[in-house]
Formats: sequence, structure tokens, C-alpha cells
Amino acid sequence: MIQAAKTLPEKAFVEKMNKDHSQHLETRQPVVMASTPDMEERKAAIEMAMVCEECSTESEAEKAIYVSYIQDHAAIYEHKREGVA
Repeated sequence: MIQAAKTLPEKAFVEKMNKDHSQHLETRQPVVMASTPDMEERKAAIEMAMVCEECSTESEAEKAIYVSYIQDHAAIYEHKREGVA
């Protein structure tokens, strides 16, 4: 088992552990945020927030976008939510 861990690629090692030792391990999967066209919109929105809101990081820009969306849509959200309840 130790030799397999040292020599096998992660996927092969996990498959071997699951098959030969009744483990239930998973390999790491890459995180895919969005398709290319969606990423272009995200990049544009981040850039706009960084300029308009004077953000110094993408994280700050994302938060500014979220806050802006919440402020812009709070009344609509509450109205629709009250109609559902």
C-alpha cells in the first residue's frame, strides 16, 4: 500500500484502495466555475466594480457586486417572497 501511494498517480491509487481494500475514497475534481462566455461577463463585472467601487482585490469587487445586487433587488425579493408565504 505504501509503495502504491508513492508510485501510482492519485486516480490509480484511489481506484486500487477502493477495489482492493474496500475503501470509499474520491479523487480531487477540478472546480469549474463557469463557461468561457460566463467568465467574460464575470471579468467585466469584476473590473467595473474595482473601478466604480475603488476595490483593491477581486474579492472586494465580488462583495461589492453582491451588495449592489441585494440593494437593487431587495424590494422585489420581499414582494415576491410575501406572495409565496
